[in-house]
Amino acid sequence: MQSRLFVCAALLALAACATPQPVLYPNATYQTRGEAQAKRDVAQCQQMAEDSGAVTDFEKKAAGDAAKGAVIGGASAGVGAAIWDTKNAGKAAGAGAAAGAVFGGLNSALGSRNDSLKQAFVNRCLHEKGYDVIGWK
Repeated sequence: MQSRLFVCAALLALAACATPQPVLYPNATYQTRGEAQAKRDVAQCQQMAEDSGAVTDFEKKAAGDAAKGAVIGGASAGVGAAIWDTKNAGKAAGAGAAAGAVFGGLNSALGSRNDSLKQAFVNRCLHEKGYDVIGWK
């Protein structure tokens, strides 16, 4: 049970790290509304993009790669532990699954952090609110 919680926590942390955010130029709109309101506007535009379906398969791919990594890591560690030390095969499989999930998700996220359709949607939304997006990081 603990290994499942660890995997879930790792996946949530990965999703937060893997999601690029728009960088706003501090124009008059940004200065007038302030950083807190700008963050709320960014979040609203991102939610609108997701609600409209303007999201490519990048986020789904990262989650799928994490799940594949968990299966491969858990199986590999479990088999290795069963061969060398049968007392800890379950713990090794859990640790391998957690490591595999993180590695699989990170591999996907670092390999392709660009979700251009969602970014274009958010850029336009923020532009219509008066903000200038100068990039994503």
